[in-house]
Amino acid sequence: MDGNTQQRPLLAPFHAVHASSYVNCPRCVVRMAMVLFPEQLLMRDEGGFLPIHIAAAAPVYAVHDLRGEGFSMEDAILDEETGMPIIRKLKETKYTEPSVIDILLSGEASAARERDPNGQLPLHIAIMRGKTLDEGVKALADAYPEALTMPDKHTNLYPFMLAASVGRGRGDCSTIYEMVRAAPDLVKMALDGARDHSSSSVSSSGERIDHHRSSRSSNERSDFLEKSSDCDSPCLDQKPRAKESKEDL
Repeated sequence: MDGNTQQRPLLAPFHAVHASSYVNCPRCVVRMAMVLFPEQLLMRDEGGFLPIHIAAAAPVYAVHDLRGEGFSMEDAILDEETGMPIIRKLKETKYTEPSVIDILLSGEASAARERDPNGQLPLHIAIMRGKTLDEGVKALADAYPEALTMPDKHTNLYPFMLAASVGRGRGDCSTIYEMVRAAPDLVKMALDGARDHSSSSVSSSGERIDHHRSSRSSNERSDFLEKSSDCDSPCLDQKPRAKESKEDL
């Protein structure tokens, strides 16, 4: 090789399944990538992430309706300034498809057990990103039910706690309910822990109050004895002196 020639840096290999799990593309593209490259479902990229981790952390994109009644060439004509379709449909379709997470788990359900480089499970990632049951949370819980009783590594919160503390509008009621319904023992354990903590706090508070009272009583007794010894009045153990009469003078 010529010394003047600089070696080009090697680019990271392109993984179709990983890319389609993150970008805003039709769900059929995810299916085709998964069929063509099934080995990539359990293949980690250069960052150590599986497609299921990427899909769990990715935003929730709207479903692209590519059916005959749901798509036409007019949808491809975009305004150069806004990027929005120039001709809008008067009637919107209610076309739905499984989430990207559902599609990936249909090809390899064991991916729900794999942790990302940060030690988080796909279920924890999806809930923390605000995803709901229909957006992949139910599919992850069904594929790996044990994750419902595992706390998140970073927050130490269980899935039902994560669902109640994060997400759009501070938690989705249906997601919270299903997480609690799937693992009711966790709620009992949390309530027992809170009750024990409250009892210990009350007990320690009572001990501090009793100690304060005993210390105060001891200090009061000491002050009384000191004042009694310093006063000019006769002490209790001494007899009063008789008054001197005028005759003695």
